[in-house]
Amino acid sequence: MRNDLAVLILNWNNWQDTIECLSSLKDQTFQDFDTIIIDNGSTDDSVIKIQNWINNNYKYNGFIYEEYNRSDIANGKIATSNIAEQSSPQKITMIMNGDNLGFAAGNNVGIKYAMQKDYEYFFLLNNDTTLDKRCFSNLMNESIENNIKVATVKICYYDKPQIVWNCGGKVNFLGKNKYFYAKEDASNCPSFNFKVGLVTGCALLIHKEIIREYGMLTERFFFGEEDWDFSLRMKKFGVEMYCIPSAIIYHKVGSTSVSFFDQKLVSKAAIHYINRFINLKDYYNPLYWTVWREMYLIYIYFLFLRNKVSRKLAREAIGVIRRYSNTNNEVTSSIVEKIKGELT
Repeated sequence: MRNDLAVLILNWNNWQDTIECLSSLKDQTFQDFDTIIIDNGSTDDSVIKIQNWINNNYKYNGFIYEEYNRSDIANGKIATSNIAEQSSPQKITMIMNGDNLGFAAGNNVGIKYAMQKDYEYFFLLNNDTTLDKRCFSNLMNESIENNIKVATVKICYYDKPQIVWNCGGKVNFLGKNKYFYAKEDASNCPSFNFKVGLVTGCALLIHKEIIREYGMLTERFFFGEEDWDFSLRMKKFGVEMYCIPSAIIYHKVGSTSVSFFDQKLVSKAAIHYINRFINLKDYYNPLYWTVWREMYLIYIYFLFLRNKVSRKLAREAIGVIRRYSNTNNEVTSSIVEKIKGELT
């Protein structure tokens, strides 16, 4: 059926990766899906480049291409064709957000559109990924046959395709995550579906019933934390989450990236922990949260020092993390810029 699956891809000033991702979608053995590209206010020529690629690669009768602005989605001004009756081998929709809304809010515009079109499943996919040719076939077969409503896949490194980035994970009582099979050989990952306590927004399958019941991605954080919040929400309400390892994607995350605590990335680390502390306010007892955060701040301070961040800058970063997590319940784009300004 045409309304089984909508694939959502968020683009921001990165048409090269988006086009490579779209190319791998075109090669899928399972083609019963539609693609929704959400442009998050790109300031380069992303939209034109992507449109030209679509025009050059989908030149057959019956192909449907539609464009909308974010306001069209908000106001419900979309075409009313019945997706279930659509006979086209492929449909691509481009949504122009007009501004950089961040990851969660940007994707939520696409989710709203997919809900209006009544797709059964939404697959959030990072644009810097490519897919194994049987990814969607295995993903949909396993999800439908086993009534799985939330799932991630086996995510391997793009530049080291036999090494796992993650297969979902879990969150411990200290608020730290552990990714399953991370940096292990892909053959070590089991072939059967298994439960996880943490899913990643890099590759996230969600059934429409989950969105109706529990809402979309949180928009309290401009970048990051939305998958953590979603996972904690699912756990709170008893929704089972799975990894479907027979569905495989390859992610362009650096397998040998610069340290997260590098001197030049202190503001990034601070934003990450401010996000985490604010998020977990909603899930921890207030007294436990206060004690836990202070203990965690000591741990973070020594992580900074171990990674050769100066003591002065490390102390400043700890102060910023403590202050913003005390006084804020969200981390907007303007707050992100303020934090960057304080820690440069």
